[in-house]
Amino acid sequence: MSNSVFISYRRDYGSDFTSRLHEKLVSFGFDVFYDASLHSGRFREEIKQEIKRSSDFLVVLTKNALEKRSEDEVFFQEIQLAIKLKKNIIPIFLNNFNRKDEICSDMQIVLDYQGVSEVAPQFYDGVFIPQLIFLLSDSTAKQNYLSKHSFSYLSTRKDLEKEPLITRWENSKVIKSCAFYANQIVNSDLILGKLREGVHFKFLIVDPESDAAKDAAKYKLDGPEFLELRSFNNSYNILKDKLDYINYLRETNPEDALCNGVLEIRKTQMHIPTAIMIIEKENADENSIKVDIYTYDTANPDRRSIMINANDIDNYQFFDKQFDLLWNNYSEEILS
Repeated sequence: MSNSVFISYRRDYGSDFTSRLHEKLVSFGFDVFYDASLHSGRFREEIKQEIKRSSDFLVVLTKNALEKRSEDEVFFQEIQLAIKLKKNIIPIFLNNFNRKDEICSDMQIVLDYQGVSEVAPQFYDGVFIPQLIFLLSDSTAKQNYLSKHSFSYLSTRKDLEKEPLITRWENSKVIKSCAFYANQIVNSDLILGKLREGVHFKFLIVDPESDAAKDAAKYKLDGPEFLELRSFNNSYNILKDKLDYINYLRETNPEDALCNGVLEIRKTQMHIPTAIMIIEKENADENSIKVDIYTYDTANPDRRSIMINANDIDNYQFFDKQFDLLWNNYSEEILS
């Protein structure tokens, strides 16, 4: 796995940052190219070839970077070629970049790619670099970095959920989830598809009749109380209906593909301070846990979430044990 990284930037604001980023990625063994000598004028053949051979294309977005200027077209030609060649494009939003600045129409697409934002200097190595490397294509350098660094990263629920569940659940063996309620998940046919693939599901939700559910609806969740309690009941009933259906198939048609997997559902009367989704994969090194932190504005998509990877052993084991404790000691089966 020998992938290369191309960094595109404007020299007026981005040269110092790009030079430092280049040095950092090279120190971790990545093959990185950026044009330090000339970044205006003729779009040279050397640059075209470097973009063509690259797997990843980093766009350093600085103040007014996407405002087209006739005296500097190379930056846009690089981006246009990367888009045409379907490279893994990762925008890097520096602190002086403003999405409200003038952006030429053919560059608006750059903002649609998943990127990372510059952070305060003290978080450069511990937050920015890990987030960036996670987005790079798989390579020996990336695997070496992940194997040597144990960390998790804090983001928002909205940003972490840009990756669809169908992608996060790929090659999964066991999926464990606990939450107040989970309408988006329990209404999804994705569960049935994964059951056909033999996945073992463990869903733990708060008992809608418990004080924990009533307190959460009243104090934690944004919206009228009766609507939130209805959501608790909907989650409960939808999951129970799925369980009833699977049990029915096991009795009447055990050869049905839905019987390949296991669906377990339990309810708890305990207060759940975080929503936890644990994904165990065929390759244990790819296991992950997403933790959504409940706040007084739980419906806010910008509330904090943490993505924990298997190599962050201490944090991974902590939340995995939290789930197991709730599941084994403080819950009961939803009977069919």
